[in-house]
Amino acid sequence: MGKPLPKPEPRAKAKARARRDKATKRQRCCEVVWLRDMAQCRTCLALVEPPSWGFPPNRTGHVHEVIHCSQGGDPTDPANCILLCGVCHMRAHGLRAT
Repeated sequence: MGKPLPKPEPRAKAKARARRDKATKRQRCCEVVWLRDMAQCRTCLALVEPPSWGFPPNRTGHVHEVIHCSQGGDPTDPANCILLCGVCHMRAHGLRAT
């Protein structure tokens, strides 16, 4: 007889690991997009700041997925993401900027 087979990983641990992996991939994607777009909105060319509490929402940059997950897009692919200012990001989602 050989060694007994290892127990399968509990479902909660597997799901938590998958969430961490996805968050890490998304963070890397956001870093690539910020560097590629040089902290500038791709629509209106305004300079934007990283998200923080000190800046007005319209000057904060947002990484926007061109093709959303629900339509088959990958939120961790830098080719599917662009950097937008707060106003342009709201417009991209069909909302009015206040």
